[in-house]
Amino acid sequence: MKKIFFLTILVGAMASCDKYLDIEPKGHVIPNTIEDYDLLLNGIHTISNEEVLALTADDYKMYNDGSSVQIDTKNPDSQSFQLFSWGEFRFYNPTQSVSAWNNPYSNIYTCNKIINEVMQAASSLRYSETDKPQIQAEAYYNRALDYFYLVNIFAKAYSASASSDLAVPIVTVADATQTTFPRATVAEVYDFIIADLEKALKNLPTKSKAIVRPNMGSAYSLLSRVYLYKGDYEKSLEYANKAINFNGTLQNYVNSTRETIGDEYRLGQYSLRYFGGTAGYQGGLSDDLKSVLNTTNDSRYYSFYRYYTGYGEFKVTYKIRPNAGASIGEMYVTRAECYARLGKKDLAITDLNTLRAKRLKEHTPLQEADFNTDKELIKFCLEERRRETFMSHLRLLDIKRMNLEPDFAITLVKEFQGETYKAEPNSGKLVLPIPAQVLKFNPSWEK
Repeated sequence: MKKIFFLTILVGAMASCDKYLDIEPKGHVIPNTIEDYDLLLNGIHTISNEEVLALTADDYKMYNDGSSVQIDTKNPDSQSFQLFSWGEFRFYNPTQSVSAWNNPYSNIYTCNKIINEVMQAASSLRYSETDKPQIQAEAYYNRALDYFYLVNIFAKAYSASASSDLAVPIVTVADATQTTFPRATVAEVYDFIIADLEKALKNLPTKSKAIVRPNMGSAYSLLSRVYLYKGDYEKSLEYANKAINFNGTLQNYVNSTRETIGDEYRLGQYSLRYFGGTAGYQGGLSDDLKSVLNTTNDSRYYSFYRYYTGYGEFKVTYKIRPNAGASIGEMYVTRAECYARLGKKDLAITDLNTLRAKRLKEHTPLQEADFNTDKELIKFCLEERRRETFMSHLRLLDIKRMNLEPDFAITLVKEFQGETYKAEPNSGKLVLPIPAQVLKFNPSWEK
């Protein structure tokens, strides 16, 4: 029988829940009770695409894992370098799995199982019928988050051609025997994400049962993010307002230390979905990012980063595990950008000042006179977004949408071992190819 295209879904789903559930001798996971389905949610809190996001964008530089061995830039199996340099051999090997593809679809498999089955689950000692809608809602949220990254990594940015630009398959059933998965368009995937989040909002709690479980603020903030990348600034603003009204308390990083920043970072999130254990964010910050960060005045640098002698680099402190979900700080820079794009200059500057007062040791409030044009203010909002969200690895996604606008489009330039690499706006280099391992079982898909 033809293998399922994402290959590791069933294995991944089993691995995430076999510690909780009985397994038939044939190896099939059999969740039965409401508690079983709730415990399945514990296995889907990592994203595993951090290296792809970090190395394809320009916030981080390539490094040699702390060793003196030089990376072989001519070896197509040096996948970290292929990502960093936008090489032609990214995900080229049909025998190698790609976690940025497989892990999200493994998560989606689990979410589909919960969404489709939990309402028929049997009651258990600590759970009743009233728990079912919330468990299903959390699965809707998590499925939406995984699809958000899939569509933004493996497809073009949302644009006027979104209804014809091919993206990734939409899978809604937990059936490992399925063999036909047509690629949906960018518009179809975005519509699916929004629909999932709207369903989630009907039954998500106001308070999470744990920091890795979503609440209403998680869904509001993700909807705001989704609409921003869709270019719908009115709707993005609407949900940013809802998220900030739900929880708009910014943590003050100014007096933080490398010992306390981890707790303060976590308190600034609506909920957590960790990226996983990949190495992308552990590289040193690029000179380009440092040029927009005030490395002596901005707490987002001096608290988040410390010097590691073994690497000869400033690297993120081990106290922080970056979050794939949206943060309170992200909502302020999102709302500021929406205000700026909608001509509400004063409100945009107010949000920027509110955020920067909690980030800069010496903060001089911005004034309307600091910006001669709306374009200058929008550009500043985009720069502040970069400063606030570089730990969330949104830079690649932001560059892709910025490149749709001539006023903000940029050519990425990187250097490594004496060579220069460039990615021009809309060159296609920022869209990751579907892995060869996947195409092997889906030869009809367009590359």
